[in-house]
Amino acid sequence: MHRRALEGREKALGRDHTSTLSSVNNLGVVYYRLKKYNKAEIMHRRALEGRQKALRKDHPDTLLSINNLGMALHRQQKYAEAEIMHRRALEEREKALGGDHPDTLWSVNELGVTLRNLKKYDEAELMHRRALEGREKAQGRHHPETLRSMNNLGVALHKQGKYDEAEIIHRHALKGREKALGRDHPDTLRSINNLGVTLHGQKKYNEAEIMHRRALEGREKALGKDHPDTLMSINDLGVMLGVQQKYDEAEIMHRRALEGREKALGKDHPDTLMSINDLGVMLGVQQKYDEAEIMHRRALEGREKALGKDHPDTLWSINNLGATLHGQKKYNEAEIMHRRALEGREKALGKDHPDTLMSINDLGVMLGVQQKYDEAEIMHRRALEGREKALGKDHPDTLWSINNLGATLHGQKKYNEAEIMHRPELMYRRALEGREKALGKDHRDTLWSVSELGAALHDQGKYNEAEIMHRRALEGREKALGRDHPDTILSVSELGLTLRKQEKYAEAEIMHRRSLKWREKALGKDHPDTLWSVSELGVALHNQEKYDEAETMHRRALEGREKALGKDHRGTLWSVSELGAALHDQGKYDEAETMHRRALEGKGKALGRDHPDTLHSVNDLGAVLHRQEKYDEAEIMHRRALEGREKALGKDHSDTLWSVSGLGEALHDQGKYNEAETMHRRALEEREKALGRYHPDTLRSISNLGLALSGQQKYDEAEIMHRCALEGREKALGSDHPDTLRMSAGSPAVMLHDQSQYGQEEIMYRHALAAMVKALGPDHADTLDTMNLLGEALLDLKKYHEAEAMLRRTVVGRERTLGPVHRDTLLSVNNLGVALCNQDKYYEAEILYRHASVGAEKTLGPYHQDTLLCIYNLACALHKQSKYHEAEMTHWRALAGREETLGPGHQHTLRSITKLASILHDQRKYGAAEVMYRRAATETAKALGAGHRLSVKNAHSLSIFLQARASSATGGAS
Repeated sequence: MHRRALEGREKALGRDHTSTLSSVNNLGVVYYRLKKYNKAEIMHRRALEGRQKALRKDHPDTLLSINNLGMALHRQQKYAEAEIMHRRALEEREKALGGDHPDTLWSVNELGVTLRNLKKYDEAELMHRRALEGREKAQGRHHPETLRSMNNLGVALHKQGKYDEAEIIHRHALKGREKALGRDHPDTLRSINNLGVTLHGQKKYNEAEIMHRRALEGREKALGKDHPDTLMSINDLGVMLGVQQKYDEAEIMHRRALEGREKALGKDHPDTLMSINDLGVMLGVQQKYDEAEIMHRRALEGREKALGKDHPDTLWSINNLGATLHGQKKYNEAEIMHRRALEGREKALGKDHPDTLMSINDLGVMLGVQQKYDEAEIMHRRALEGREKALGKDHPDTLWSINNLGATLHGQKKYNEAEIMHRPELMYRRALEGREKALGKDHRDTLWSVSELGAALHDQGKYNEAEIMHRRALEGREKALGRDHPDTILSVSELGLTLRKQEKYAEAEIMHRRSLKWREKALGKDHPDTLWSVSELGVALHNQEKYDEAETMHRRALEGREKALGKDHRGTLWSVSELGAALHDQGKYDEAETMHRRALEGKGKALGRDHPDTLHSVNDLGAVLHRQEKYDEAEIMHRRALEGREKALGKDHSDTLWSVSGLGEALHDQGKYNEAETMHRRALEEREKALGRYHPDTLRSISNLGLALSGQQKYDEAEIMHRCALEGREKALGSDHPDTLRMSAGSPAVMLHDQSQYGQEEIMYRHALAAMVKALGPDHADTLDTMNLLGEALLDLKKYHEAEAMLRRTVVGRERTLGPVHRDTLLSVNNLGVALCNQDKYYEAEILYRHASVGAEKTLGPYHQDTLLCIYNLACALHKQSKYHEAEMTHWRALAGREETLGPGHQHTLRSITKLASILHDQRKYGAAEVMYRRAATETAKALGAGHRLSVKNAHSLSIFLQARASSATGGAS
């Protein structure tokens, strides 16, 4: 019809007549509605060119063509050009029609949508807020266009991570559309879908899934199963199911979306290609890498053809293909893809764009896997710097860069710097603390940081701390991901390694058998990870002197790795070394020597003479030569290992000290006692310094030194060494050791506290404190901990004057030893404030609470529980002094923080609500006070149950308040 009209008008009136141009415009609109955006663009360009010439640049019809062209460009993802059109339309409409005209507001809205797709979220939000405000004023709050702006604002807020506000906006839009348009209207269903997406962003996965299922059901009914919006809901539901690890159902959704889009839109449509990409991602998550590779190659080919090689979506496909190749261990090809993605993103998006920074990060990971650590470090430092600048220090992507840089430094054996990148107490708001704050303690990414920290601690020989981290990671992963998830099994394996290093061999064996059983079933007997578990189980068995079984495991691992990885692979050579060690301890020295020589030759060739793994084989070969009484050759090996380790690892490294000790033993057995003494004294001095006097390695050096002294007939000194070694082994800690004293003041006192036996608790702490002062000194950290606990016990006993004295003493000690802004110091300052408040010393308490809250915010962050406790206590002190306005503002701040970090039903949150109600009451803000009293009563009953004492108390407070108000109202009426 429109073609016929256009053809007739061109013939009768000419191509440039205004009526002809109207037909051109109308045909463009038809193409747009049919999603033939390229043809729509051609028509709108022709209409615009003709109208500019025939009418004028600011004529309403000209501006309509500019707007329509912008929309057609937008739909083709030509966002930069679309932005130019929409800005031009907006500028001319503001000038010609005014800022509040519906057409002007339409341009504001369309510009906002385009800015959002350009990821200019701040400006997009401003546009949508302006459109919303204007439409509410001009058309009313429930007008469809107003609700459209509300929806678009919600999307812009979501894109900035402002999920809470976005949720509020989407719920308002949904409610308005349900009322104005009906539950099954396409716009209503779009609001349901968008609400689901925002709930997804808030990690409210169950509720998000409900929304997506509702949107899907509504769209199937209203629009049909093959409508693009229906297929979008299927796709979004698939993503949601994937996040919840419901992979089978998620895959079904993505296959269904793909099939529908191929049928409805064609194989090369951008939405079809998106489904191909999303299906590839889902297959990759399930480690179905071969099929995932097919999908990503297909998506890449389609996007290159439809969108161009430098389009952001094309670059995403390149990136995803790289990730899949990585999963297949096709590292060289994966590296090529990541370099290509990075180059394209730098060119198309700029060096600081989040997607560019992601490519830098991914390339760094890929280089690290290939042990190209120096270049990987450069990539991760660049990604970290860019993300800190672009996204902020606490953004999840920034925290991933911190984690990955730590892992790379770890791989380079820069352990101290790696630990700084992983440990929160050594670098403020770094990976672990940032993730705990941003994502929660049980989030998968947080648990990755816990695991990586454990690995860094492990490699520094800090096995107790490493065990704590790995147990935490394992517990969290079992809870969040399940016992059989690959990440969980990784934690099982890592915990096994750390337990073995602490000589907890039986428990380590249990861990490695568990990981092996799962990996054999899930990955197959010849998978590299399975063979790793075989190898580690062999080591654990070896350490328990189960040599035959250990040898069997190591031979199995070696055979599997030779077949899967090749004879010269690093993993294969590791198995050669471990088999050599098992043979050594069975007295099969000749075969062990053969294994260690093979390992040494292979590692020297693959890794270099001075690589730590090569030096490990040098040391092992020296040990087996020593056992064969080939002392001269053994000495040569140990000297070589020592020289290499001093250079590569440093003089104080634990491996270096093992070489010192080994050399000393080789010298001793050659009768070179004086040189042996020198070696053993060096090992002893460094081990005492690094590990402590009663560490097994230290005690070994003491014993060796005694032997060397005895060989020189220095019997008196030798006897001292032997007694010292014996005493240390018999008595590792002693009655006055800090751990012993800490235990005496720990669990028993806590038990007494839980039974409200505060008097006995006080006695327990006083006894422990006296012992600690004597054994450790008044300013030792453990002494001050006990002092603070005694102060808290005195507070519970309402002995406020004594508590004040004890806590003042604690504050002085902690400020001196830990510093004024240390968390423990600030805790004591806060406790001292409590003691003062309970003695009506409100002003002095206020000063302390201000100091504690400022320090806690600086040290721990504004949303940390300790910070919020200090703020809450400050508000109470202000209230007691009738400083109502500041007290109210401070309580609001504490409440907001507690709601965000603890949740609405937490007792601390409920306490803030109750206190806020009280202060509003005292200011005669009765309406606001009633709201808070009602909220306190409702939330408490919901969280704790109606019969809980706090619920009863809050219900009673509400009743008294309402009675007082009713009485006041009656009195006023009288």
